[in-house]
Amino acid sequence: MDRVSLRRATEEDFDFICQIHKSNFYSLLEAQVGWDDELEREQLSYIFRPGNDLIVVWRGNDVGYLSYEVENDVLHIKQLELHPDYHRQGIGSQVIVGMRFSHGLPMTLAVAKNNLAAISFFEQVGFASESERTITKQGKERTAAISHLVMNIAQV
Repeated sequence: MDRVSLRRATEEDFDFICQIHKSNFYSLLEAQVGWDDELEREQLSYIFRPGNDLIVVWRGNDVGYLSYEVENDVLHIKQLELHPDYHRQGIGSQVIVGMRFSHGLPMTLAVAKNNLAAISFFEQVGFASESERTITKQGKERTAAISHLVMNIAQV
């Protein structure tokens, strides 16, 4: 299996991250709130941290984006997105396993309840549903409350 590597994101990666986000979430968000490119870019700009966030690299290609933070001895995954062309190839699993072993901390994340593919993936790599929360998401056509599952995985 080809190994995944991570490199620090730079300002120049922002367009790439926006493209990946659109390729993963356009259908889900269009149905719920209406897709708005400008609004999505603006919202991504609030969480994007060049120099801290990471670009997922596989076979010499940038294939994804990882944003996380450690708080109170828990690693919280804010974003883990791979371009759809690279789903189901073990890349995301390598990222999660690498993060678990390099940090040795419990991990949490939140995933939209209607994102069944992501929920299935996170369950396969060891996450379990802990609770639910609702966030308000603004879109082009409307604002909606979107239910998220909060998932966690124990310390190594």
